[in-house]
Amino acid sequence: MRKHILWVFCSLLCGFLCHIQAQTFPAISSGENEYWYYIMFNTADDVVTAKGEGEVATVGIPTGKATQLWKVEKSANNYTFTSKNGQKLYVTPATYSTQLRTSATPSGGTRFNITKSGAGYEIIPSTATSLSMNPWGGNSVGAPLALYYKNDPNAVINFVPETELAGGPTVSIIPIPHR
Repeated sequence: MRKHILWVFCSLLCGFLCHIQAQTFPAISSGENEYWYYIMFNTADDVVTAKGEGEVATVGIPTGKATQLWKVEKSANNYTFTSKNGQKLYVTPATYSTQLRTSATPSGGTRFNITKSGAGYEIIPSTATSLSMNPWGGNSVGAPLALYYKNDPNAVINFVPETELAGGPTVSIIPIPHR
């Protein structure tokens, strides 16, 4: 019986370790080459979600909708983020607690830095380098995104390629041994 439990544990651990991938900087989209990513928070596996024209971006469960897929484009020495439905991420003014919004044609505040942070990255406004994008009030579904001090654990994100979650979220089944 113990061998069976040990085998199940080792199998699950091996599957988990095989799933872990090195976190790499996202490929930059330009012209006809577009690379789509979920911007996923490390603390909850939730993603940045565009809500519509002028609306506050929020945290959402990854569903594969165009409002959750983002391309990263180079803009001078910074980066811009555009959702698959054409909404650009922006923040104006770039001050503590200001909410991040999305718009097809924002008037400014669209340039960000991507900075390595622990096991991922932080998205930092180019005009406020002591702040970063963060789920306001903690990382939970529906939380608005706003600027908070950088190096907060809730601010760490990774760029997960669209194809990696194409089949939807994975559900692990853990067998319970019978006595």
